[in-house]
Amino acid sequence: MLFDIILVLLIIIGIILVIFAYASKKKDSGDNDYFEANASVQLVKQAIDDADNAIEQLNKISSNIFEEFEEKYQELLFLYQMIDDMKEKRARIDFNTESQKEVSFNRNQGYSESFNSFKNPNLEKIRSMRAQGLSIAEISKALNMGQGEIKLILELGKAR
Repeated sequence: MLFDIILVLLIIIGIILVIFAYASKKKDSGDNDYFEANASVQLVKQAIDDADNAIEQLNKISSNIFEEFEEKYQELLFLYQMIDDMKEKRARIDFNTESQKEVSFNRNQGYSESFNSFKNPNLEKIRSMRAQGLSIAEISKALNMGQGEIKLILELGKAR
C-alpha cells in the first residue's frame, strides 16, 4: 500500500511538472511574440520617418523648381515686352520714314530717299562674332549682355 501511495504521488508530481513546464514554455513564447511585435513596430516607425524625410526633400526640390519656373516666366514676360516695344518703335520709325519720304518728295519735286531707321549699335558686332563661329553664350559674355537679348537682336536683324 505504501508503494501504491508513492506511485500515485510520483505520478501526480510528474503531471504537475509537465503542466509547469508547458506553462513556462507558453510564457516564454509569449515574450518572444511581444519582442518580435515590438521589433516590427520599430521597423515600421523607422520606415515612416524615412518616408517623411524623403517627402521633405521632395518638397524642397519642388519649391526650388517652382521658383526657377517663376523666374524663367518673368524673363519670358520681359522678353515679350521687349519685342512689343521694338515692334512699336519700328512701326513709329516706318511711319516717320514714310512721312519723311513724302515731305522730301513734295519739297524737291523729286524723289530722294533719306530716312532714319532704327538700328541696334551692337548688331554688326553680334553678326561678325556669330560669323566667326562664336556661340550665343560666348557672345553674351563678351558683350556683357543676356543670351535672350542676343537672340532677340539677331532675330530682329534678320527681319530687316
